[in-house]
Amino acid sequence: MKKIASTLPNMLLSLTLIAVISTGLLAWVKTITDEPIRLAEEKKKTEALQQVLPAFDTVETEDDEDGIVYKAYHENKWVGTAVQCASMGFNGEVLVMAGFDSNNKLIDYVVLKQAETPGLGTKMVDWFKKALVGRVMHTNAPLKVKQDGGDVDAITAATISSRAFLETINNAHRIANGHDATTAATSINEN
Repeated sequence: MKKIASTLPNMLLSLTLIAVISTGLLAWVKTITDEPIRLAEEKKKTEALQQVLPAFDTVETEDDEDGIVYKAYHENKWVGTAVQCASMGFNGEVLVMAGFDSNNKLIDYVVLKQAETPGLGTKMVDWFKKALVGRVMHTNAPLKVKQDGGDVDAITAATISSRAFLETINNAHRIANGHDATTAATSINEN
């Protein structure tokens, strides 16, 4: 096989050909993986909603400037609200879905995405369950770590991650209250 001369036009042609082929392959791989990724994200969201809300048969979704709100209904009666929102942690965004019932009780939470330090900040997935799940939330008394005058134990050596997580839960509660003020009042009075 004859060797092609190393001239500028030949090098530009080779690089252009490599770039076009690489771009085409990347686009093809993206089209193949888009649908499975979307389905996996949808499944994760559905499982999170089932974990953080009481039994429901219908969910209404609303976009809020600070997150996504999911109002859950069972037999046309509002049973709770889940909110997906984020705060900045030590290594990036902490994305959480938290569910609240009609009495402002935190039903449960799911950490959907985080990039905190393995073995430290990543403990947030389970660390706060015992202290927070079942707690009645108050907008005038946001959750804080003990170092900031609150009553929640921070993750050892991961105070920034702990603050970010609690900020996310506080934001979720604020958003849920903003979207359910009239509905929550009606539901509480009905009980």
